[in-house]
Amino acid sequence: MSDLPDDAEIFVRVKDLRGLFDRLVDSMDFGSGFLDIEDVETLRRVAVVLGVDPMAATPSEFAAGYRHEFRAQDLISEERYTRFWDPARLAAENTRRAGTCRTCSRGKDADCHGD
Repeated sequence: MSDLPDDAEIFVRVKDLRGLFDRLVDSMDFGSGFLDIEDVETLRRVAVVLGVDPMAATPSEFAAGYRHEFRAQDLISEERYTRFWDPARLAAENTRRAGTCRTCSRGKDADCHGD
């Protein structure tokens, strides 16, 4: 561990920071529950420094805690997803998805959507 205090300022090459950020956010484990709110806040600050939308650094379980644009979920087409063999099950899944946000899975009128 370094002897640097937690609030010490250091210089990091943007290329290195972007590489680390991309590896974390694009990881298959991202959003699997190992991050806490402090981790998410740090990732969101790094995203802003890198010029990335902070929602890209926000796992879905935290998304409703931040204002974001509503983005409607895609409906499942019968040709694209063969796991829904039963037409009633496919219809039920599309009914569940309709009108919900792909970022946070809430309805369009939820408080987190807007500006």
